[in-house]
Amino acid sequence: MDSNLKVFKITLAFLLVFFALCIEISCQNIKYKNLYKDPVQSISKSIADVINQFFIAKNIHYDFIIYENKTNHIKDVINGIQKQLNWETFPTKIIHIQDFIEWFHDLNQSAIFFVETLIGFAKLHVDSIYGRFVNDPQFKSLKPRNFKFLVYIENMDSFEFFENLTKTIKHQSIGFFMDFTFFEFLVFEDKNKILLYANVFYSEEKCGEIQLKKLNSFDKETQKWDKKLENFDHFANFYGCMINFQCYKFEDFYIKSSKKFQIYHETLFDSNVKFYGVLSILLETVAAKYNFTIHYTMLKGDQIWGTKNFNVSKKYIFNIFKNLHPITIEYSYNSQALYLYDYYFLISHNDVYTNYEKLNFPFDTATWILIFFIFGLTFVSIFGLHFCPHWLKVLIFGKGIIHPAYNALGIFFGISQLRLPSESFCRAILIIYLWFCLIIRTCWQSKMFEFMTNDISKPLPESFEDLIKMNYKVMVYDGSLLYNEILNGREGPQIENITDFNEFLRSYEAALNGDTKSKYAFFVDTHVHATLNISFKDSLPIMKNEKMTKSASITMFRHTFITQPIDETINELIPSGILQHENDFGSWYYYRPVDVEDEDPRRILSMFDLEFGFVIFLGFLGLSVVVFICELNGLFVKRQLRKLFGLYEFLRVIRERLKDYHDKW
Repeated sequence: MDSNLKVFKITLAFLLVFFALCIEISCQNIKYKNLYKDPVQSISKSIADVINQFFIAKNIHYDFIIYENKTNHIKDVINGIQKQLNWETFPTKIIHIQDFIEWFHDLNQSAIFFVETLIGFAKLHVDSIYGRFVNDPQFKSLKPRNFKFLVYIENMDSFEFFENLTKTIKHQSIGFFMDFTFFEFLVFEDKNKILLYANVFYSEEKCGEIQLKKLNSFDKETQKWDKKLENFDHFANFYGCMINFQCYKFEDFYIKSSKKFQIYHETLFDSNVKFYGVLSILLETVAAKYNFTIHYTMLKGDQIWGTKNFNVSKKYIFNIFKNLHPITIEYSYNSQALYLYDYYFLISHNDVYTNYEKLNFPFDTATWILIFFIFGLTFVSIFGLHFCPHWLKVLIFGKGIIHPAYNALGIFFGISQLRLPSESFCRAILIIYLWFCLIIRTCWQSKMFEFMTNDISKPLPESFEDLIKMNYKVMVYDGSLLYNEILNGREGPQIENITDFNEFLRSYEAALNGDTKSKYAFFVDTHVHATLNISFKDSLPIMKNEKMTKSASITMFRHTFITQPIDETINELIPSGILQHENDFGSWYYYRPVDVEDEDPRRILSMFDLEFGFVIFLGFLGLSVVVFICELNGLFVKRQLRKLFGLYEFLRVIRERLKDYHDKW
């Protein structure tokens, strides 16, 4: 009996402890759910804490720059911040990124960038705006400088859920934007805390080694940070590590040669080879500042397919804990010293040469003008001689010539003539004209046959400027890189900004199917292109200038964006034309690689190509003038020749001897 009672008591105690634990866990879950039932309220409190800590406490004036993703969360967050800080109105300017250019010169020296979108897309916009902000001379001399990046990511799982990621960057160490100069944040859950870690790689002890550095922890119950969130330093020293850089476009790393700038597989692995390309010069500049050595590698074939930057992509494997269970995570980092933005233009259809353009194709404008001038002079002369006296016609043409215009047309088209002139002057003119027509007719026919063997479509534009010059209407999505960076948010007469992405997709699909008759070019950046890949199975051929299976075509332009040159090496490249300012802010540059141009097989003929034939033509023309003068002044010329050279007497003797020889036989 006692033993049964003892077992009953132990069982009852165990059940009570079990139910107590269940109640405690349930309460914690309910509390956690209630806490994050309204994430907007939570992030509003977090942003309010950041404003208090970094701006109000230090009496710093700032701007609130936002990018909202077609939702009302931004407005709710702003209202929540006002409630947390007991503000009736928001005390500073709230500027949309789309309107950033208009407000740029009225901004304060510090700012909060709040982005509500996916991290990858947000980084594209935030980095670009941030690069303009921190590098402009207007703000360089102003202190204090404070920049906060707040990224709100919705619908993340429990492992990654973290309502705001704050990146604070020291302005003193800003140089190039490089992937290895930013901390990559990792968020882990540990009991009732959310731990914020950063991946620290390329450590001093061993190149390429990754370490996890704990930055802070956030208590979910009290909604407070354990410690003050300090500034994160940039890595400015790679301690001599060797970094591999893939040559994506070979012309960017020109090797100097005696002929053209060429690049060879075997030379890339020779450390003694000197590279003269603009990107290699920039790399050497960066390597000298950040203390690393450069090693060039080359990808072959399909390996180049997905590579957009000259970089090294290394995989790092390290162990972390997820819900107290050890797991292994594999990360791939790109160590790139420059960002190369590849963006695409979908051309609705290629223009084809019209019949009129085909006829005019062989010669350039100057040659056509000369041809029409000579033909016009020929027929004007024939028409003018029609009203001249009969004796002058006989002197020039000879007797019995009644169709000189028909002879001129017959010679041009290569057909037989009627009665030819009998006078030597007109015969000389006829030989010159025949030679001229033979040259022109042969060149025109050969270029036309060559044209028939080539593509009838006109060449694709090779730059954004070509699109405008060729009267293409550029369709741009509101959030694209081109609209925010290249165009600075301004619309032009040939640029249509589409704010509805679904409408952009429909227009894109119509162009892809060849349903558009006008000349449209759809801008596609990295983010939009990824979306289009999902939307359409038959996507664009990436990184290849080739025509689509239907009537649409694809061309790719590339710019290299550089933020703030670190020494005068980059500035020296600007006068050469290979590096240019992108806008008026004075700190952003772009570089458009210049490909080795092959000779166009459809090159038109110019005056320089026909100069030999025209020189002979002009020589015969001068000779005919001399003959004409001799005909008009025969006796005078004969006397002068007899006196000066004795040639007339010599020619007379030769003529008589030849006549006697002919009569004898």
